[in-house]
Formats: sequence, structure tokens, C-alpha cells
Amino acid sequence: MVACSSPLTNFRNLEFAQDIEDKHLDILKNKGISDKSLQMVGDNYQCFELLDIIRCIKITDGGLQHIMAKCSGVKSLNLDTLSRY
Repeated sequence: MVACSSPLTNFRNLEFAQDIEDKHLDILKNKGISDKSLQMVGDNYQCFELLDIIRCIKITDGGLQHIMAKCSGVKSLNLDTLSRY
């Protein structure tokens, strides 16, 4: 497990999550992000409190359930346009 203060630089597939600052993770307009991506974040970094997922059309309820189960400290969740429009 990655410590909360450590960047996710050791995880090539988690490059989208490199800018986690102030316990805030933004995943914006990234068509490559999938449930597997969310599972990797949830399994390796549980300390963020704010999560914004916007225009990530490969994410399903299953991916969201996994990250929310692993990251119980999330206080704010912003979901927008998670399906094709």
C-alpha cells in the first residue's frame, strides 16, 4: 500500500493520479480511465477526501463501488457525464 503522503509515481498505470494534492483527486475528461483504474487507486491510495470524476465514460457502478468501499474518507464526490452523450 502506498503511504498517503507518497505520490503514485511507482505505478505507471496511475499516471492520471499523479497530481493528488490536498487529499483531492480530479479525474477529468480521460477516456482511458476505467473501473480497473479506480480499483488501482482504491487499492493503493485511500487518503483522499475529495473525488471529482468528469467525462470518464468507461467507469461503471462497479468501479465507483470499489473506490468508495476502499476510500471511506471521501467526503465529497462529484460525478458528471459518466456515459456517452
